[in-house]
Amino acid sequence: MCGISGKPEFVKVFADQYSKVLGVSNKISLSMESYECKKVIKPKNVHGKLIKAELRYLDIVSEFWEGFVFDCFGISIKIEKQISSVKSMIESGNLYLWEVDNIICGMVNIAHKSPQYVRINNVYTPIEQRKKGYASAMVAEISSILIKEGLAPMLYADITNNDSNKVYKKIGFIERGRIDSIAFDYK
Repeated sequence: MCGISGKPEFVKVFADQYSKVLGVSNKISLSMESYECKKVIKPKNVHGKLIKAELRYLDIVSEFWEGFVFDCFGISIKIEKQISSVKSMIESGNLYLWEVDNIICGMVNIAHKSPQYVRINNVYTPIEQRKKGYASAMVAEISSILIKEGLAPMLYADITNNDSNKVYKKIGFIERGRIDSIAFDYK
C-alpha cells in the first residue's frame, strides 16, 4: 500500500484529489503527534545502560523488530524474512539497546539526521520488560547525547498510544503538531 504523511489539513486535500483522479480510495492509516526535546528530564532509579547494537545481538533485535511491527501496525512478520533488514539497521551504527545485568531489554533507533534535527524511532521494549522505565531511560539517554552534539531530538508517537505519549512528555518532549499518514487502496 502506498501513502503520504504530513499535516492533516494538507494531506487530506491532496489525498482526496489524488484519489479522485486515479479512482482509488484513501483512509487515515495512522495519526501521530510530533515531538521535539530541548531539555531532557532523565527518569530516576532505572537500572541499565545504553549500548550500541552489534551483530551479535541480531537474534534479539530481530525478535524486537517482530514485536515492534506487530505492536505498531498489527502486522505479523516472519523473523527469518527480516534478518537482512535488521542486519542493515545494526550495521548503520544508529541502533541502540538497553542492557540490564547483561540482558537486552529494549531498542531505540536514530532514523534520520539533518543539520539541526535527529528523528528517533523504533522505540521498543518486550512485554515482559515493560513498566520498568527502560523505554524512558533509552529515549532520555539517546536524546541527551544528541543534544550535547547540538542536535534537536524529535520523534512521532501514535496518538492512540497513551503510554508512549506520557513517556515522551515526562522526559521533556514537547508536542509540535499532528501528522496523519494516509494510505491509498489500489484494488
